[in-house]
Amino acid sequence: MRLPHRDPIRLGPTPYEVFQENEGIPSVKGFFIEDLMDVEVKPWARMGALGSYLNLGEQQETDAYICEIPAGRQTEPAASFVRDARLHP
Repeated sequence: MRLPHRDPIRLGPTPYEVFQENEGIPSVKGFFIEDLMDVEVKPWARMGALGSYLNLGEQQETDAYICEIPAGRQTEPAASFVRDARLHP
């Protein structure tokens, strides 16, 4: 038996969506990206480079991001969330 189609219930932005919005870079949503070179990237202060989030498949478990690092440069140092969680119980 097939259940009838139902649009997802949206109760407002999730904490993850709020976090991404506060990062100040674009978020690409959809199911695929035909050409990564066409994705808009903007300055990403936390990384010290250009970036964009990739939110594919209408889920938030396995998202990714593009980080465009100019030649001869490097990103800002980043702390590991896992390490921080272990060292600070």
